[in-house]
Amino acid sequence: MGEDYYPMGVVVAYSDMSAEDLLNSVEYSSEDLKEKISLNVRAADDYTVPGQSVTFPSVERRINVYVMDDVPTGSWIKLHNYNQTLTINIPSYEFSGIGDIVADGEAVASEYFDLQGRKVAGEAKGIMIKKMTMADGSVKAVKVVK
Repeated sequence: MGEDYYPMGVVVAYSDMSAEDLLNSVEYSSEDLKEKISLNVRAADDYTVPGQSVTFPSVERRINVYVMDDVPTGSWIKLHNYNQTLTINIPSYEFSGIGDIVADGEAVASEYFDLQGRKVAGEAKGIMIKKMTMADGSVKAVKVVK
């Protein structure tokens, strides 16, 4: 996986299929989507009964979804598990972030916050919310990706 990617999320599925077979079963909403996201499927650890020599193979599969480029609205992937299909809707995502910010009036103060609402330095990297106080007293907030 390249240097620039955004971890979108983890989906947990239960399957007797191997992680490799489940990954090979993936169907994409478009051929283009294959280049825009990266999937990683891995099996959870097997479970050993405490104090026993009995081990149960795990059927839990973790599907990690990473975004590497802009994802259009309406994108999805389907994992085919024997006779069942799991559809995962991928939300649209603009990887390049917001280029130009156009506001009515002039910003007299700017503050940056992470996605948990903590104030951060403006030069921090990642996805942030930029809160701008305008000259007329109004407040505007925009998403910034650095």
